[in-house]
Amino acid sequence: MTKQDFLIQLQRELNGKIGSQNAVSFVEYYQEYIEIELRKGQSVEEVMEKLGNPRLIACSITEVFREKEQKASKDINRGKLTAWIKGLAGSLHRKGFEKAREWFDHL
Repeated sequence: MTKQDFLIQLQRELNGKIGSQNAVSFVEYYQEYIEIELRKGQSVEEVMEKLGNPRLIACSITEVFREKEQKASKDINRGKLTAWIKGLAGSLHRKGFEKAREWFDHL
């Protein structure tokens, strides 16, 4: 497999799965990695063999990316829940304070 074939296949596998800007970033990373390895004196075949199948790389990237998105979504939802609970607690606190004031006013 040539360097260009590898990068094209990686791009195709990532497109539509992690967003185009993220896909471009990963393809650019692998392009730079390949070029660095070639400058170190490795052949294209050696670099491609070391990297492996671009489909498997794309699957791994997609899986990790989705896990991070799910975690971020949970963190956002957790933040919303915390804010809601704090608001509810504040509201209950105010109502409790008002009830106590009414009770003292009746004494």
